[in-house]
Amino acid sequence: MNWLIVTDLDGTLLDDRYPNRKAGAAIDAVSAAHPDARVALASSKTPAEMIELAEHCGSDPILIFENGTGMLWREHVLCRPGSEKTGNWELERFGKPYGEILSALAALRMKAGYTFRGFSDMTPCEVASRTGLSLSAAEKARMRVGTEPIVWEGDAEAFAEFIASLAELDLKVVSGGRFHHVGSHLNKGQALGKLWRLLRFQFGIHARTIACGDAPNDLDMLERADHAIVFPSSDGEYLRVDNPSTAHAASSGPGAWLNAVSELLDHHQAA
Repeated sequence: MNWLIVTDLDGTLLDDRYPNRKAGAAIDAVSAAHPDARVALASSKTPAEMIELAEHCGSDPILIFENGTGMLWREHVLCRPGSEKTGNWELERFGKPYGEILSALAALRMKAGYTFRGFSDMTPCEVASRTGLSLSAAEKARMRVGTEPIVWEGDAEAFAEFIASLAELDLKVVSGGRFHHVGSHLNKGQALGKLWRLLRFQFGIHARTIACGDAPNDLDMLERADHAIVFPSSDGEYLRVDNPSTAHAASSGPGAWLNAVSELLDHHQAA
């Protein structure tokens, strides 16, 4: 049986220590034990951040960046003529460019006086302080392609108006673990669907899907997949997911992720 495992990073495969090396080892362990499984990482992180993590993997995961804004893969993994190149990676974008999103946010801020801080307003030091990232990692987090993470500083009523104003510009807000992400009408679930169709119709691979996540920006992905594995939030609560095949991981981080994914795969392999 072929499998496509699409996993969130922060709060799922990664815990607060950002253990990239251990995460890479967990991905490789799944790939070694289940050669028919393809792993894709889906995150609000930028291409630069995700490539850094993927460098710790020997199994070449596919990267879905900035909540489904686009995908990256090594050249030998998927053959997509005409794809944009960045180093030895190929990149395909789906949403509005970053500059267009920043222009829209600046116009709304000037017109309505909305109060928020985006990554473009922050120094690398501030991003590092707010996220727990190192300074070099924070710099990569600011290298956006199609979304802007923001910290909302106004009240709830103004935030509702802000969301409605963005919708008129064909933009939306997705809430993640730490930030609200402003971008195109795309999400991780749509990216999972695009990747599944690519594998099915271009490469003839009919894969069952597993989605792993913990936050609201993972919900569509978790509900679209054949199997969902939900990880606890920082307060120990689990996201409510409308998927009849849903498992709950004990905690976040590479070890817990490996245990949860392996248990599901082993169960179906033995069936």
